[in-house]
Amino acid sequence: MKIWVESKLVLDSTPSPEPTNRFRSQPVSLTAGKKTEIRVEIALDPEQLVKNIDQRDVQFGAGLLWESPKLASQLVPASSFSPPEGYGQAGATGLKGEYFEDPKLEKLVDTRLDPAIDMFWTRGAVVSHPDRFQIVLAEVWPRSQNEVLAGRLPPDELVPLMRLPQRREWVIWLAGQEDVLKRIDERTMARLVSHIYFLPGKEHLALLKAWGGYLDSPVLAE
Repeated sequence: MKIWVESKLVLDSTPSPEPTNRFRSQPVSLTAGKKTEIRVEIALDPEQLVKNIDQRDVQFGAGLLWESPKLASQLVPASSFSPPEGYGQAGATGLKGEYFEDPKLEKLVDTRLDPAIDMFWTRGAVVSHPDRFQIVLAEVWPRSQNEVLAGRLPPDELVPLMRLPQRREWVIWLAGQEDVLKRIDERTMARLVSHIYFLPGKEHLALLKAWGGYLDSPVLAE
């Protein structure tokens, strides 16, 4: 993560052999009511994401916070951001976000108005841009199935990252996993159903029926 204020680099969290505080910027002088140009660049390492996204206690992300002698450290609110002139509707708040699929920032794939910099990807996070993670999912899918079969990964964790066709495949696969179905509790199934109930073909009903066969109270599956 790198931050420029009025074209001056004030934070660079790139790993360095030199001892430095990589997550706290140099002091920045701001004046109430006066706009200050800010640019934030965030790079996510896809290799590390592929390697660790389905592991526990691993997080990827970035948050932009500020503090002062009179202000406790807190996330910079959307109300403090204004997009560039001509971008967004009049009076809009937030930052203009540009998303690239390459480290050289040459292949622009999306532009949107982000309310704040508060982006965290965990193995079960609902990612704002799921299309960016299709390659990751292709790599993680087989390993995730093994993790679910072994009981190390709840079956609802990766579903929010999937597009509808993948969610459908996941549900059909789960419906045939007897050992997994026996272990799924009501809370986990409720979270899973919240992401699959709208699937075409109503596969979620078949999953609930299969799961209900292992419950003491089958009415829960209805």
